[in-house]
Amino acid sequence: AATPAHPSSRRRARRHTVFSGECSVEELSQHKLREFFQARSAAFDIGSRGGPGGSAAAAASTFIADAKHRQILDILTRKEAILRHSGRPQAVGLDLAVDEVLGALHRCDYSLLTPGMLEDLRKVVVAQVGEGVVAFVEMRGEEALRQLEYPHLHRLLYGLLRMPAVSSRLECMILEATFSEHLDLCRRNLEVLRAGFLQLLSCQGPLRRLFATALRLGNALNRNSHAQVAGHGFKLCSLPKLLELRLPVRKEVSLLHFVLLWMRPDDVEALCQPELLEALRRARAARSHTVYQDLLQRLEGYRGVQDLARTGQHRGQSLAGGADVGGSPAGSGRGG
Repeated sequence: AATPAHPSSRRRARRHTVFSGECSVEELSQHKLREFFQARSAAFDIGSRGGPGGSAAAAASTFIADAKHRQILDILTRKEAILRHSGRPQAVGLDLAVDEVLGALHRCDYSLLTPGMLEDLRKVVVAQVGEGVVAFVEMRGEEALRQLEYPHLHRLLYGLLRMPAVSSRLECMILEATFSEHLDLCRRNLEVLRAGFLQLLSCQGPLRRLFATALRLGNALNRNSHAQVAGHGFKLCSLPKLLELRLPVRKEVSLLHFVLLWMRPDDVEALCQPELLEALRRARAARSHTVYQDLLQRLEGYRGVQDLARTGQHRGQSLAGGADVGGSPAGSGRGG
């Protein structure tokens, strides 16, 4: 008798699917594949002068290599051109928008320059893009900027970089433009933290008994084990352990439940007052360290402007005009 084949050696029957059988289809040529599917570089047309009438060298000439920085400058200028010069030809409107932005920077005109615009300009300046444009103008003249790619952006960049200590100027202007808003935010956060601390002080007695009860129960559990027995207390970072330690027979019951059951009912009720819980919730959301860092940042910026008003220098850079450049929150009536 023939020996039956092992199940694993049997040829599996091919499943009947939509791909079963012959199906004749036309193949795409390599030319069409390249035409439709070849990866292309991202296009970003912001008024380039490198059209059919321009030379290849002119189309490739730019001192703003970063596409993101080009986009920042272009959005800023085009927005101003649309808002203020919508009835003029596009090139004229862009040139006027560039002149107005630069003039507003010289005047510290916050009615035209919003904090967001100042932040965007500072990003470009701090990155030191287009630093060769100043040397280019010194060699060929300012009119040569119109032969570059994105001429209106190069005019704006050149106008920025020729300002003395433009990075410090922008930093001071950002501080002045946002000083009042940030000061109010810091004050509100401090009031939230103060309210939380006052609520804790009002419940100091029940809180002390809560911690003392937790310490006693924790030491009682650790006494006959290798764990350390706390003599004077425990750190706040140890509080989550009260929730982590649970009964082996009832996992839903934690050590915190025993602590609360061991306390007096009036102490537990005092610690569960809605006013206390809400104040602590808001203080936790504000985060004391975040409030502290914000205050230090605002204070550092304010002292920098004070030094500028006194010495004419900001972070080691000399600003022409001293205190008139960038302004001072105290002098502008914003800070109070």
